[in-house]
Amino acid sequence: MTFSYPTILLLPALLFGALYAVALYVRERKASGNSSSFRKAMPWMALLRIVAVSGIAILLLDPVLKYRKNETEKPLLLFALDNSASLRLGPDSVRSREAAAALAQLQRELGGDFDVRSFRFGAELMESQADVAAPSFDEPATDLSAALDALNDRFANRNVGAIVLASDGIYNLGNNPAYGSRRLGAPIYTVGLGDTMRRRDLRIDRNYVNRLVYLNDRFTLKLDLSAIHAPGERAALRLESIEPGGSRLLDSKVVEIGGDPFAASVEFIVNASRAGIMHLRAGFGPLAGEASERNNTVDLFIDVLDARQRMLLLAHAPHPDLAALRQVMEAQGNYEVDLIMAREFDGSLSGYDLVVLHQLPSATYPLTALTSLLKTEGIPTLFVLGAKSDPELFNRSQDLVRIRAANGSMNEVQARFDPEFSLFQLDETLTAALRQFPPLLSPFGDYRTSPQTRMLLSQRIGSVDTEYPLFAFGESGRTRIGVLAAEGIFRWRMFDYMETGNHQRFEELTGKCFQYLAVKSDRRNFRTLLAKNLFTEREGISVQAELYNDSYQPVNTPEVDFVVTDSEGKRYEYRFNREGSRYVLQAGSLPAGQYRYVARTQLNGANLTSEGQFTVAPLQLEAMEFTANHGLLASLSASSGGAFFAPGQLVALADSLRANNAIRPVIHESVQTRSVINLRALFFLLLGLLSVEWLMRKLNGGY
Repeated sequence: MTFSYPTILLLPALLFGALYAVALYVRERKASGNSSSFRKAMPWMALLRIVAVSGIAILLLDPVLKYRKNETEKPLLLFALDNSASLRLGPDSVRSREAAAALAQLQRELGGDFDVRSFRFGAELMESQADVAAPSFDEPATDLSAALDALNDRFANRNVGAIVLASDGIYNLGNNPAYGSRRLGAPIYTVGLGDTMRRRDLRIDRNYVNRLVYLNDRFTLKLDLSAIHAPGERAALRLESIEPGGSRLLDSKVVEIGGDPFAASVEFIVNASRAGIMHLRAGFGPLAGEASERNNTVDLFIDVLDARQRMLLLAHAPHPDLAALRQVMEAQGNYEVDLIMAREFDGSLSGYDLVVLHQLPSATYPLTALTSLLKTEGIPTLFVLGAKSDPELFNRSQDLVRIRAANGSMNEVQARFDPEFSLFQLDETLTAALRQFPPLLSPFGDYRTSPQTRMLLSQRIGSVDTEYPLFAFGESGRTRIGVLAAEGIFRWRMFDYMETGNHQRFEELTGKCFQYLAVKSDRRNFRTLLAKNLFTEREGISVQAELYNDSYQPVNTPEVDFVVTDSEGKRYEYRFNREGSRYVLQAGSLPAGQYRYVARTQLNGANLTSEGQFTVAPLQLEAMEFTANHGLLASLSASSGGAFFAPGQLVALADSLRANNAIRPVIHESVQTRSVINLRALFFLLLGLLSVEWLMRKLNGGY
């Protein structure tokens, strides 16, 4: 107990209670006539009065009670079981299920000493509702590194005693798990599932092919093959086209297996004879005594486009942006790019589907006739502004963005994604990363936009989010216009490679911008937009829909239904959600196969539909490798201070966990304070003392 005032004041409080009682009972004694019963009871009554009055006086000093509470937190024991298909498809699947059941029993036995949490993982980590018994072993991919990272994120700053990781050590997604195994600071005890023996097997390891080709193009398909314990065998490798009416043989080759182990590469030349998604299947027949036939076949999906587009990249002067934009266009595969300096341009726009004006028009090259011709011919145009751009000439060339330049200087600006943008979709990881991209240089001035302007990115100047456009799109008449109000976009490409080791995010951003501008304008009142037309298993199907009234203003009042039908006639029915002025749908993942869809709605009594198709490709990663990698698991354990165990050594695993002195409970001490004056029991105690004292006085003749 502590007091808000000095404890020396307790003495005056007690003295006050005593003096008050003495003064009271001297008066009472005189008034009572000095009866014998009153004299006998007076000391007890005075004592009660002293205690009650002194207690009230002490409460005026605001005493506070402090409660100390100790709670013991058991060490966390995290069980993570590999739930990937390689453990079901491999030759040792029965023993893997038996090991999972034994692990479940081990969890129950350790529950008294540890706070046990159970997880399963494949491409992602998922918490199990009970234990790890009866796993499905159906995950199509394995990412060991992501599983360990997810455990770290979820249990950082917790008392994690140990991780028990049961796996075959095979991973086909993500990084090497050894690089992130120490982040949790907890030992990793590994249990080796699967079979480490290399069995007789013939398989296709990798494939190399362009996923985007053009109609009537001939493209190369390269396959890497390998074989174990099959010297002297001859295997026929067939390449087939899978079509609605069945399969069609395109080519076949005989492979002579000349060693053990054996590896070779085989190439096929394929003609893209039909637009759309081309489904190819390459595979061997099974070998006698082969460990698995599932890795003998691979399915490939090629997107065949029916036309190329020509693009003119017209620039004021050489600039690093030009190389970055040209590389993106050429990487898309569906553009033929002409890069021309303004001083060399002859003024002809014949055959171009898209024109990019880099820092044009400028004072040196006004290009008045060219910009008029672009409007007249209705050729989509992307303006890239920079230090050489002339704001007044730019304002006359288009009507989406107006700039009132102040002094010709440049601002460093960063990108801020506008979530209301709906002309096309960008991946969420890209939109989240845009704020981290380096700044671009934008002409300093006051920016204004027209009502038909749709901002993909706005300018962030310093720490201030502005409504100035950085990357904007719209239509002038029926011509699509884009404005990138800054130069230096090559920095984004370099930064993307530095961060991720590739240019995928940059290519997605700029590629979709070019694709939107170059595609012919769609003036339908109702349309659907798929993020792409080729998905993989376990990848969510994302769809947008747009509905316009007769004035071509967006509306989203009516309901929109979405029906997907697979090749066997099975239907999946959905309904769009409203988001801003558009409709969105996250349909989740679908099994591998070919799908057609129909979106339906009504507007002003008219039935509107939008149809299309897409393909879901199977993930075959788990069928490629069945030989367990226990060496990786042992390395994980050794680097983290744990140990490796076989499935038959789970008793030793339990003993090792209990014997590890570093795995201990943590005692958490908490302190709570409460003012004594708020204690209800104390109120009734004081009331009781005064009541008893008053009753004794009345019974003994007092007043």
